[in-house]
Amino acid sequence: MNEKQRNWLRMYKNVALVLDDNQEIVETVAPAKEGRLLLKENTEDIDDLNAVQLKSSGGITADKLVVKNDYTGSILKVCDGTKGFAASTGNNTLLGMVNYTEYKLNRMSELQLVNAGKVVYDAAMPYKEGLAGFIVSEQDLELLMTKRAAFNAMIPKKREAVGVSKTATRNMEEIFTETNDFLKKKMDNIMLAFRTTYPDFYQQYLSARIILDLGHGGEHTKEEPDS
Repeated sequence: MNEKQRNWLRMYKNVALVLDDNQEIVETVAPAKEGRLLLKENTEDIDDLNAVQLKSSGGITADKLVVKNDYTGSILKVCDGTKGFAASTGNNTLLGMVNYTEYKLNRMSELQLVNAGKVVYDAAMPYKEGLAGFIVSEQDLELLMTKRAAFNAMIPKKREAVGVSKTATRNMEEIFTETNDFLKKKMDNIMLAFRTTYPDFYQQYLSARIILDLGHGGEHTKEEPDS
């Protein structure tokens, strides 16, 4: 929600408060009653969508880092044992296939890291019996694939969270447009019915309809409704 929208929302809530405080008067005119309910509904929807926008994806990032570090550690454990086995048996092809370091893994893209784990697993698995002598068990190999799957599953989560936030922003913009149009083109004219009979109430409405810019160190009138 940007500063202009925050100012609009404050105005909506001020108008809604005036209408609620004078509900008995408002309900004497059916369209005004309907307008009060529409305004309240739209304001509540905006608050709900803003909550979605503000929901931080930071927790997802932190969780992904934990899973990534765990996965990277599993790759290195298998690599270290396999390097030792390959060197002791003179298997230079195998040694080259698992020649990963922590430095190299940490600088890979997420997709590259996912693929690296599969490369290491496929290279090491045929030698699982020999790897046992280098403290790499078959369970370690299977655990590598389990952690790889967990990391792979985490990759789209932040993207999904960002997508949800963008959808909320688009929906919110539509509600702001709808509400501003409704107030200016309909509700302001409907409220004229109260100008003579309930002048104090009408003036309260007009005052509430003034948009104040409270985001720049003070109250500054931005817009007044047409009377």
